[in-house]
Amino acid sequence: MSSIRGCPVGIYEKSDSEVFQFKGSFVSARKAAEFLGISNKTVCTYKKSGKIFKDKYKFLRFRL
Repeated sequence: MSSIRGCPVGIYEKSDSEVFQFKGSFVSARKAAEFLGISNKTVCTYKKSGKIFKDKYKFLRFRL
């Protein structure tokens, strides 16, 4: 999938101190999902809602 068709996603992980640390940027939800071993639908759902996945990961639109 090219970056033209995909929506770039940034993954942030919650640390012990309730602060989120940047884990990586991906050209699409599919690539972010592969990185975490989850479905791309899950990434899209949590990115749109702004909720935290499994009380650990936050997905945000990212500019590459």
